[in-house]
Parts: sequence; structure tokens; C-alpha cells
Amino acid sequence: MEKTTEKDFEVLNKPEVETPIDFASVKLKEHQTAIEKMEADKVLREKEKAFEERVVATTPSKEVMLKSMSDIDVMSMNLQTSEVKTTNPDADKLNDRQLTKVRAKNIDNYSKQIKSNILVGVKAIFLVCRDLVEAEKNLFTEDFEVLKQTLPLSDSTISKYTTIGKSKLCNQLFQIGRMPDSWTTMYKIATVSESDKQKKLLDNVNIDTTAEVVDVILEKEAKEANPPIWNYILDRPKDFLKIAFESNKKFADVDPNTLMLIKNRVEKVVNDSLKEMKMKNLNYYVSDTEKDVKVQVLVDESIFTKTTNAILKFFQKKMKGKTADNYAVNFLNKQKEVQGELATPLGA
Repeated sequence: MEKTTEKDFEVLNKPEVETPIDFASVKLKEHQTAIEKMEADKVLREKEKAFEERVVATTPSKEVMLKSMSDIDVMSMNLQTSEVKTTNPDADKLNDRQLTKVRAKNIDNYSKQIKSNILVGVKAIFLVCRDLVEAEKNLFTEDFEVLKQTLPLSDSTISKYTTIGKSKLCNQLFQIGRMPDSWTTMYKIATVSESDKQKKLLDNVNIDTTAEVVDVILEKEAKEANPPIWNYILDRPKDFLKIAFESNKKFADVDPNTLMLIKNRVEKVVNDSLKEMKMKNLNYYVSDTEKDVKVQVLVDESIFTKTTNAILKFFQKKMKGKTADNYAVNFLNKQKEVQGELATPLGA
């Protein structure tokens, strides 16, 4: 028997020559596979689309959830730290009503725990406010100042916290578990002194109440939305910038001369900007008709009069003799300077 050589192995392992028939068979199979994949992808897309439509159709509405949500323990002081239990709904086995019910229950479980923890946080803030009031009452003034320096709170925040802590209305809302979750809203409520307004807040405020809602409850929004002083000459005015000043004497003084200077400079900046940005000065345009931008600055002129009179009364009441007169003269001269009625600044 002849011995098999390495050359014989090469001949045995050489692939057969591919015939046209073989090539056509392979291509046909590839084509059939591609069609099958396209069909499978189409079925999958249709299934996914149907599922997405069903998800939308079975989503619990806000109104339905608010009517059926579980109550929370408003007096609880404990954070709920465990993970919320949820049920993964099997859409293939559940009808639409059952699917909606399972999803609503999952939402309710999360809502209940989140609201409970928010409420605990609200209580914690109020207790901080209460403790600051107690500390201010029980400690020597110097000791209270040292205490404030050890806390991660600014003097302004501490002042507002103590206002909240002293508020009987805030304490009532705390006791019944309806204190708003924002301390700035708490502060707005704490500054309300009229008994009829306090009662209105007590009857309507809850954990979700915002500062804006407080204004609505107090019927301020309707009065302040379009105050009579803001008489625009623009066709359809739309506010894009507002400037306000702190009117609470506990936190800042109001000097009409400063306000007047700000007003004058703002008006100048606006006018200069409008001149600079005229359409003819630009190498682009933003509408077919190439109209210039129109901006109007409005000012409550009565503020200057009211605050000026109040400050002059302050000089007469708190100062004596020539000091009061000198202060008044300096104040009024500064006002004339700001208004452009004095040629040079004071002391020049």
C-alpha cells in the first residue's frame, strides 16, 4: 500500500469548485433570510407600537390619582428609608383595567413615601426655627451671637427662620401637618399679621402651597397683576426684566435717591442699546419687514415721593437741631444731583 504524502493531504483538503448552481442557492438562501428578518422586525415594531399605545391608554390620570391616593401620617417624625415596593405588571396577562390598577398602586406607593419624607423635612425646618427662637430667648445675647456663628446659616436666613419660629400661624400649620414644604413660603405666611388673612391661610394652606399660591389666597395676585401705574404705550407689552427693592426695614433701608439713580441709569442703558441695535446698523435682520425693537421702561414715581417724605420725617424725629437740618439739606441736594439739577456733586 502506498504511503500517503503531505501533497495528498493538500489535494484532499482543497475545496470543491463553486458552481453557478451552488452560488445561486447561497444567494437565494441569503435573500430568504433577509426577508424573514425584515418580517420579524416588522412584527416586533408593530408589537412595540401596540404596547406603547396601550401604555398611554392605561396611564392613570392625575385627577384619578388625587382622588384615590393613600393618606399619610402627618404627625410622623420618622424618615422612611426602605426601598418602595412596586409590582412589575405583566401586560400580556392583564387587561387594561387591571394594568391601570397595578400602575396606579405603584405610583401611590412612591407618592406616599416621598410625601412622608418631605413632610419630615418640613418639620425639621420648623423645629430649627423654633429652636432658634428658644435659643434667642434663653441665651445671653453674646452667647446667641456665638451660636449663630457656629451654624451654617447666614444672618439673613437666621432672621427669617426666627420670624417663622415666632409665628403662631406657622405653629398651627405645623401641628396639623399642613406646613408648606418651602421655608420661603413659610416665611411669607409668617409675615402676615391680619387675623382675617391668617384664618384664610389656615383654612387653605397645605404642604404643596407655594408663595405664589399664598398671594392668590390673599387675593393679592389680581390686584398686583396689572397695577395702574404700569401704563405701557406699547401695543402688546411683554415683561422680560424686572427690578425690585427690599421694602422690609428689618433687612434693608430704602433711599429714594439710590432708586432714582438706578432708574436713570437703566433708562440711559436702554436708550443707548436701542440706538446701537437699530436695524440699519446691523448686518442681519430678524423679520421680513425689518422693524426695530421697541422697549419701554416704566417707573412707579409715587415711590420717590412717599419715601422722600418718610425720610424727611425721620430726620426731624430722630435728629436734633442743626443735625436734622444738615441731614435734610444733604439728602435733598443729593436728590437734585441725581436728577441733574445740580451742576457738581456734593463736596466738589
